[in-house]
Order: sequence, then C-alpha cells, then structure tokens
Amino acid sequence: MPTPKITSNRYLIKSFLDENIRRFAISLPSINVRILDVGCGKKPYYKYFRSSYYVGIDKYSQEADIIAVAEKLPIRSSCFDIVLCTQVLEHVEQPIEALKEMERVLRDSGLLILSTHGFWIEEHEPEDYWRWTFQGLTKILNECGFKIVKHTSMEPITSLFQTFLLYIPQKTVFSPLIACINIIAMILRRILKNRGPKLHIDHIIIAKNREELLAKRWKHFTKNASNNAKR
Repeated sequence: MPTPKITSNRYLIKSFLDENIRRFAISLPSINVRILDVGCGKKPYYKYFRSSYYVGIDKYSQEADIIAVAEKLPIRSSCFDIVLCTQVLEHVEQPIEALKEMERVLRDSGLLILSTHGFWIEEHEPEDYWRWTFQGLTKILNECGFKIVKHTSMEPITSLFQTFLLYIPQKTVFSPLIACINIIAMILRRILKNRGPKLHIDHIIIAKNREELLAKRWKHFTKNASNNAKR
C-alpha cells in the first residue's frame, strides 16, 4: 500500500491503518521474528517489519508465497511469532475457524495483529460477509484461545467523515474538495479524539495466546507454592 494521498476518498481509513500498524512494527525488538501475513494481498505492510522471514498467504493474490484460505492454513503448528491479518476477517466464510487456525500456528509467545471493519460499504468485494463490534471481536477471540492485550478503534469523528467521503466520487474534479474534508477531519480528530458516540469504522486488535497467559499464571502459582513449602 503506497502512502495514502490526501486527495483519496479513503485517506482517513488508510491513514488509520498505516499509522497504527507501522507504529507497532517499528516497536518490535528483533529482526528475527517470523511473520505470517494472512490474506496478504500485495503485502502492503511488509516494508514496516524488519523481518527476514515474512510469509504471505492469500486465496487469490499473485504476490502470496502460499495460496490457501484462512480457514485451512497449510502450515505446521506453533511456528510463527506474529500473525498479521488486516481487513480480511470480514471476507472469510468461517471467521471462527480462521481465528482458530491463526492461534494454532502461533508460538506460545506469539501475537496476533488483527484489523477489521466496524462498518463499511456492503459488497465492496465479491466475498463480503461480516461487520464487527469490539464486544463481538472480544467474544470470538476469547472463544478461539486469544486474550486481547491492546486495541484501538478509528475515532468517531473520522469514522463519520470517512463515511461521508465515500459518497464523493474518486475523480480529479473532486480532489480539492476531498482534500479539504480530509484536512478538516484530521484537525477535528486532534481536538475531539475519542469523544462522541461509539461509531467506529475500523478496529485494530493485538492479542496473545490465552494458553501462554494461563501457563505463566500456573508457573507463577507453582513457584509461590514451592517457596511457601520451603518456609
């Protein structure tokens, strides 16, 4: 994905995704992490990850390293440090099965980086099945063995402006108008931040394997029990 242009009628959502995924990617401490990009498309975020082991999997894309569906990943269990899945969950036929597969291929210390629509245009792609609330995402992620450790949702004001912008055709004659609306939306975002009704056009979630968290708690418990027994 090239850097979003201010004259794009999808500038706000693209900027939201680009900014947040880039911020997380550059915070990674090591270049040796193994990354699986599920539904990779053209691998728009590859440039942000300093990894020498980045595998893209997609149902259709010619730039994918593996052609497969998210519900049946042809990959052995527990072999990736990060699973990246951006704007894909709304397009898979069985999202719970897809999430279970992502959990399966993650190592115990692995992370899932997931983004998906809160609301959006219907049928913007041939396979377009789902929209999500944060509560709904929390529920299905818990069911699939994940624990959310961080999340961010596109602000109500920019979500509202982004919806309005979709009504303006992406034509040169409208470029100045689109650019002005985008600038106004970004200014209001700085002022209002997350104020307003919970109207979120997109969600980004970072989650850990719940098994890993439970294992740490069990280790902590047994260590304390052992120390108490020695007293």
